[in-house]
Amino acid sequence: MLTCDHCGVEFLDGVQCPLCQNHLDFACAGITEVGWRRQGAKQSSWKCPKCKSGSPRPPNTPTNTGLEDIFAELKRLTTQTGVIPDLMNMMVNVQAELAEIKSLKEELVTVKSSVEFTHQSIENIETKVSSLSKDVESLKKTRAEVTSLREQLDKLDLLHRDNEQRLRKTNIEIKGVPTSDSENLFTIMAKLGDIIKIPIQKDQINYIVRVPMRSDPRKKNIICSIHNLYLKENFIAAAKKHTIKSSDLGLQEDSRVFVNDHLTIENKILLNKTKLIAKQRGFAFVWVKNCKILIRRNPTSPALTIKSEKDLQKLVPETHQS
Repeated sequence: MLTCDHCGVEFLDGVQCPLCQNHLDFACAGITEVGWRRQGAKQSSWKCPKCKSGSPRPPNTPTNTGLEDIFAELKRLTTQTGVIPDLMNMMVNVQAELAEIKSLKEELVTVKSSVEFTHQSIENIETKVSSLSKDVESLKKTRAEVTSLREQLDKLDLLHRDNEQRLRKTNIEIKGVPTSDSENLFTIMAKLGDIIKIPIQKDQINYIVRVPMRSDPRKKNIICSIHNLYLKENFIAAAKKHTIKSSDLGLQEDSRVFVNDHLTIENKILLNKTKLIAKQRGFAFVWVKNCKILIRRNPTSPALTIKSEKDLQKLVPETHQS
């Protein structure tokens, strides 16, 4: 691609002046492409319009410089007007790009608003999370306080139950003795003492009464409170070695008579649960001594004291033992 030294327009094919060495397109050179080809060997002596105008001319030789200038100007104008469609297309493209930029700007404004809204939402969430965290910490503290209070209540309840049971520590509970209108409870206690060879004198008894059973109020057990704890323990231990019936006491019925520690209602319920758990978890022995519930897995294993249901929850099934 060459540039015309006269009009400045680029061209692919043209001429070069042998004198000034300028490159010219055919229009600025004042010659057609066909005419240039016809020059043949004369091309080496051809001169551009500028060199021709500078060289002496023979007299009365007409010049065509004005015509050549006209052709060159027409060529320049034609070249310039040919650029207008391209410029128009460029303007259309620029307008389209400007419209796209405007659309992008509007989208950016929308995105900015969305980001600001999201940021505000995140701040609100962070505020709520912070508030919830404080609530959770407060709940944890409250839960710890409740747990502490529950433990204290459990201790107080256990202490109360121990105190209630301690009031009965010298009591003997006799179950299975039928009632009669003319019965004498002191006489019944004396006969029981004779049977088991542990006599109890009347002056050794603090009080003796009948108490309705919780499961059946029509039946009443005998509660005998004596002054001596060791006598009470020996009496119960000896009675458990005998199979005593009401007929042995001179009564007409032949029901079985049981002699036990006088447990509180809570401890009686706990004793029944202990017997059930012992059967389920492979414990062979459950008994009461000195108003305490004891459990043992086998004859050689240590005895465990059961004071509450928490103690029952600690018992491990036999299959889990190593």
